[in-house]
Amino acid sequence: MTNSTNSVLLLTQDSTLVAEVVRLTQAIGIDVVVEDNPLRGHRHWTSAAYVLVGDDLAAECADAGYPKRDGIAIIHSDRDASPEVSEWERGLWKCAVSLSAENVVGLPSAQFWLDQKLSHVAPIDLGAGNLIAVMPGSGGAGSSTFAVNLGLRAVSKGESVLLIDADPLGAGIDLTLGSEEIAGARWCDIDPGVGRIAADTLKSALPQFQGIAFLSH
Repeated sequence: MTNSTNSVLLLTQDSTLVAEVVRLTQAIGIDVVVEDNPLRGHRHWTSAAYVLVGDDLAAECADAGYPKRDGIAIIHSDRDASPEVSEWERGLWKCAVSLSAENVVGLPSAQFWLDQKLSHVAPIDLGAGNLIAVMPGSGGAGSSTFAVNLGLRAVSKGESVLLIDADPLGAGIDLTLGSEEIAGARWCDIDPGVGRIAADTLKSALPQFQGIAFLSH
């Protein structure tokens, strides 16, 4: 059973909203508890890390007698929404006031805002590991070669290695690895906004060479 303390509670019967939220939360490594009935939402309301209320159940939730809490937003699908503010949207804002929600957002257009909010409640893996920074005294000092050899040595010892190229003006660590043709994400493919990307999600998207996952410019 999912621990609601580390999860987002989503109250909706709208399968489109469920798909949008699941897509966003999977990217940052947080679980979703979906309830399609406001009466069943009470058991997760106070313990959930964040609460999302679909527009289809917003009025019912506003009348459900939920206790006050922080971390609530009302969401709706805006794929076919009118650009004009309607009575329907004004009604959602009334529900937001009743629930003390901090915003009413449409998806997918406002996914940046929602991703920023949810990234702050995503669990952080604080497992053991070493962070080693290799910085040259000047260009051509051999820091890239040293970093690659250090990574290969660590892999030979059974360690898990992620090699990150932090020099946007360099040739790219994949050239040093001789792996520029290997498919996978580079820095230009990654746009985390102001949130976080789950470590497992990032590593699974990166290219690998002889056991080293690498992120190159």
